[in-house]
Amino acid sequence: SNATVHGAALGSKVEKDALRLFHVAILSQFDDSRAKVRREAHASALELVSTTRFAGEQIGEYARTVLQSVVKSGDAAAALGGEGDDRYGKVMHLLSFLESAMSILSTSIVVQLGEVVVGLVASIVASSKSVGGG
Repeated sequence: SNATVHGAALGSKVEKDALRLFHVAILSQFDDSRAKVRREAHASALELVSTTRFAGEQIGEYARTVLQSVVKSGDAAAALGGEGDDRYGKVMHLLSFLESAMSILSTSIVVQLGEVVVGLVASIVASSKSVGGG
């Protein structure tokens, strides 16, 4: 698959390497079990988001993918409350990061993430009503 930035295909090896490095060195650490590692990854991502458009777009894409995977599971309440379910920690760590990042992300990314979060909340409410009966 071709990686994209600003809707244009990444052509240079440097751009592709930067994308790979961002994912491997920063985004992959967002749900690390060690709080210090997560904090460092979040701080690095915030710094990049505040200085580059590219990082904000990557954060937006990552966040949408994580949050939509829970919504698409069909039972968000169970997915987020299940014993040993990795999605719970991943979503909570992501939401913690987004709380800090929202003020520096572009408006279009904030709007897109807002829509996904509303869908997530709706999915949790719907699945918890079906479990709790009301």
